[in-house]
Amino acid sequence: MAEPAVVFGACGFLGRPLVQALAAQGREVIAMGRCAKAPALGPNVSWVSADLDQPASYRPHLRRGGTVFNLAAARSRVGTPSGVHRRVNVEATLALADACREAGVGRWLHVSSALAYGASSTPVEANGHLWTDAPSSYVRSRAACLLGVRERIAQGLPAVVVSPTIVFGPDSPSHPNRLTSHVRRLLRTGLSVSVGGGRARRNLVYVDDVVEGILLAERRAEVGQEVVLGGEDVSQAEFDALAWSLAGRRWRARLPVPSALAAAAARALDALRGYPRDSGYSEAVRNLALEWRFMSQAAERTLGYHWRPVADGLRRTLEFLGGAENGR
Repeated sequence: MAEPAVVFGACGFLGRPLVQALAAQGREVIAMGRCAKAPALGPNVSWVSADLDQPASYRPHLRRGGTVFNLAAARSRVGTPSGVHRRVNVEATLALADACREAGVGRWLHVSSALAYGASSTPVEANGHLWTDAPSSYVRSRAACLLGVRERIAQGLPAVVVSPTIVFGPDSPSHPNRLTSHVRRLLRTGLSVSVGGGRARRNLVYVDDVVEGILLAERRAEVGQEVVLGGEDVSQAEFDALAWSLAGRRWRARLPVPSALAAAAARALDALRGYPRDSGYSEAVRNLALEWRFMSQAAERTLGYHWRPVADGLRRTLEFLGGAENGR
């Protein structure tokens, strides 16, 4: 049997399918997360309630020679205080990295975010540049963490970093995916609301491709390697039209909101709800107007990574959503 695998963030959108894929290989898997109730994750899986903020909750389960997959993070949710992003995504994550090095794990596979490399109108890969001064507290925290990981690799941490782009696909009610939730709204309302006409292009990747990329990175990546796990660059306008076409639906209306109007409304909402500018509606609107274009040639070349077109992933997502509707 292969080395034991420990998965942090096992409750999450990516964590669940990763745990299931590892278990399907016959691996011994220790799934860790903050779910109040242990999720059904399949055979060969042991559940441990653990929190990155509490090292005592996870230290006894780190195995010498095994692989630790870190998917735990404070996500990019509107209104999250910047201090939470810093505490969880930087301080607690790097404390986990230090604990793994001390425990002698064979590999620490850190799942970051391609957003840490910055917005770009031309496709980019993982590189030395990190957007450490980004307006978004979430992006800053991801970039700062990667700087810390690089330092620890130089000190002997056997780490590999994979950075998915914007992931979508079948999700769980307890951990809904933002883009999949957007598809639900499209189907329910027939209304496409976009900032500035939804012309900015973003790199989207299907969840199963990311899980396969993570598994490939464990087997084939060299210590210290950083790769982007991405897919296809599409705009929101293209994505929405494709979703309606594949679902066989007709849209009722398209509502392009001028960027200046969206920004003003976001500032008003932030002021009303007391949200910080670097993680409130203002930042969410700003990110929608930026282009986030990436390429995955290094992962394709060195790991054998492959990604499916957005249309294929969206078709599978719609099949899942149709099944979920019928199962109600």
